[in-house]
This record gives sequence, C-alpha cells and structure tokens, in this order.
Amino acid sequence: MEELIYDYLVLNCIGYDNRIKAKDLMKKFNIKDNKTFRSYIQDIRQDAECKRLIGSEAGKNGGYWIINSKEELEETVHHLYARAIEMQKNCKIMKKKWKRGF
Repeated sequence: MEELIYDYLVLNCIGYDNRIKAKDLMKKFNIKDNKTFRSYIQDIRQDAECKRLIGSEAGKNGGYWIINSKEELEETVHHLYARAIEMQKNCKIMKKKWKRGF
C-alpha cells in the first residue's frame, strides 16, 4: 500500500499547490482509518527507497504533497517539530499529574 500511495503522490501531487487531503487519499486507496493511513505515511517517510519527501500540513487547508522546494521542506519540518514538542509537553504534564495522584 505504501508504494501505491507514494507513486500516486509522485505522479499527481508535486508541490504544495497540488496537495491532497488525507480523506481523499484514504478514499482513493480504500483505507478505513486515520491511524492506518498515518502509519503508511510514516513508513514512506522513513523508507530509504522513497527518495522524494512527503510534505504535510494539518487543518482545513492542509494535505499531503511531494516537497518541491526548500521552503516547503522547512514548513513541513516546522509543522512536524511543533507537533513533537506538543506531544513531549503532554507527556511531561501526564507524568506530573501521575506523581500528584488522581
């Protein structure tokens, strides 16, 4: 499945202006849940054979695309980094709450 998604993006979604919503990709490839879809995207991003980089942006105007410029790379890295920092913050808060009891 990862190869099919990757090939589709490479052929049809070059650059931010050609991004596609996750729900549309999921429908196209008959993927039933977001968790499975995100795991496919993660696998593609981590696969050394997939030379082209997948950009992403969350939100109403977001989607997925093949990165076509340094600016698109920087935007995607910023987006992923911000999400990672937010997750790290949530982990710290949960640990503090656990120590205080619930």
